[in-house]
Amino acid sequence: MYITASTKGNLYFTSNEKGAKPEDGGIYYARQEEGQYETINRMGEEINSGEWIAHSYIAPDESYLIFDGEKPSGFGDCDLYISFNENGVW
Repeated sequence: MYITASTKGNLYFTSNEKGAKPEDGGIYYARQEEGQYETINRMGEEINSGEWIAHSYIAPDESYLIFDGEKPSGFGDCDLYISFNENGVW
């Protein structure tokens, strides 16, 4: 759900399959290579820590990702977060 794409065609989205463990949910991505998508990958703990991590928006150039979720360091029920991609590291 809530799929967003970069100008490279890479997809970022929220997934939590029915019956999956809560820790399996979060934000995933699929890179486009020569018109095909590779295996779906779950983003790392720098993004997928806390609860209810969802609703991603990737910058067109993939320089940042905005998402919401509940984290112990948060300010309320659900907060917005931004993570910057610096040389492939979030």
